[in-house]
Amino acid sequence: MQKKYCNLAIQTLVMLSALLFLNLASPLSAWAGDDFYNAPYYNAQVTYLALLGTQSQLVAASENYLVWFGRTDQPAAPLTGYDRLNNKMLNLGNASTSTALRPVLTGNSLYFLNADQTRLISYDLANNKQTEVVNRSTGISQFVVTTNYVVFSADNKLTIHPLNNAAETNIEVTTPTVEQLVGTDNMLFWHSSTVTDNSQPEYVLIAYDLVAGTSRELMRAGTNFLSVAVSGTRLIYTSTDPKKNNAVNITSYDYASSTYFEVGPGGSVSVNGDLLTYLNQNTSGQLIGYDMVTQRQFLVSSSANEAFITGKKIIWSRSFTNRLSTGKAYYETLLLPSLEQAKLPSNRINEAIPATLFFYDTGHSLRGFFRDYWENHGALSQFGLPLTEEYDELNPIDKKVYRVQYFERARFEYHPENLPPYNVLLGLLARQISVGREFEDPFLAVTPPDKANSSGKLFFSDTGHTLTGSIRKYWEKTGGLAVYGFPISEEFMEVNQADGKTYLVQYFERSRLEFHPENTGSIYEVQLGLLGTQILAGRGWLN
Repeated sequence: MQKKYCNLAIQTLVMLSALLFLNLASPLSAWAGDDFYNAPYYNAQVTYLALLGTQSQLVAASENYLVWFGRTDQPAAPLTGYDRLNNKMLNLGNASTSTALRPVLTGNSLYFLNADQTRLISYDLANNKQTEVVNRSTGISQFVVTTNYVVFSADNKLTIHPLNNAAETNIEVTTPTVEQLVGTDNMLFWHSSTVTDNSQPEYVLIAYDLVAGTSRELMRAGTNFLSVAVSGTRLIYTSTDPKKNNAVNITSYDYASSTYFEVGPGGSVSVNGDLLTYLNQNTSGQLIGYDMVTQRQFLVSSSANEAFITGKKIIWSRSFTNRLSTGKAYYETLLLPSLEQAKLPSNRINEAIPATLFFYDTGHSLRGFFRDYWENHGALSQFGLPLTEEYDELNPIDKKVYRVQYFERARFEYHPENLPPYNVLLGLLARQISVGREFEDPFLAVTPPDKANSSGKLFFSDTGHTLTGSIRKYWEKTGGLAVYGFPISEEFMEVNQADGKTYLVQYFERSRLEFHPENTGSIYEVQLGLLGTQILAGRGWLN
């Protein structure tokens, strides 16, 4: 096959690349193992939200609002809200930081307890208005907000406070203790411990109908319920399994049909509708999504601390420590449903299409503008084999739909609004897969090197990174800024997910360049990372 190479002038794309770099929202598809093939969802877009201190904690999140404590190392602390629609900060006042009394966000209303836990406050975030809901002389130990009620525990009893200002009523509790109130619509749930006739402890899960005023026992277990969440008629609870070295397991129980299924080992559960997230107990920090309808999992982030689900968006945080500071970075992941396996653009086509370049290795073809760009910018050695046919995909940068095609090392995008030769652009794949790593040391901007001792380093003020050595030579020789974009990291050692070996790498906006010492002196000394393969594997599109 004849290969054509030409280097476009670097300066022609400087302005365009800079504009693309400034956009905060970019998609993320993490590398996935066999467990995530055929996943029901994939991460279509990840947006950076906020940077908070190490002691901070996001306590409530929705499409329109974020609420957090600036620090949680004291019994009470200032509570801050952020109106995402109007880009406005809200000072909500001091509130209890107790984990058992986490603020509750329902619609535009935030419910929280004051510092001494005697006053339950409702804060209308849309109108910046505070209302006192409950005032007690003694502290409130628990509270939950359902569709029509606030239920709280005080003076060793449960009290129902209707949100329509009707009179309060007390709940007669027959269990010795009430642990972790949760509720939805007109139902209330809690768990409790009891002792059997042979002095063995048992743990019960109770349901209470707030309209009928009746309770019933849902189940008994030999181990305690560590946490309980509710969504519709499903109760999702965590408990230890003595048969598995007391590992924490997640179970979904439908109290309407008395059926259940195990989700898997994990903790820190967040649930909304048919989706839940949890932190994998077998892989440190891995944030897993789970579709309770299909009972299938998908990878949200390879490293996270906590998560909240709102609709089809997941807000999560990642802690970091770098040479400058420590803190927590918060992100929002937009989920899109995966296509049916029978309709995937990555499926092989049956036969070569006339007037196209066909690749039997992957069963895909090249034509038109994409073929021209592929052949004129390095072809197989630069971009690898095509992994999909052409298809329409939402662009996370400008939220428009473009014709795209994935290759082993790149994604081609057809931009009809641009005149040739810029009507075909490369997707910002390295930015996509490095979302959440902005605060790792290699991705932090560096100071410009002293010109007298720069040692052949090329410095880019746009991103604050340098380029040197073999990677610089390869970058300049094979297309430079027009092909790879600006560097977004320094060189550093990283384990390659394809072969498990460690290489010297550097991330650019569109590619990851890898130095392979085993190929020193050959044209394969520096290679492009298989980012196209990595992203499609993360979606479960490759098998």
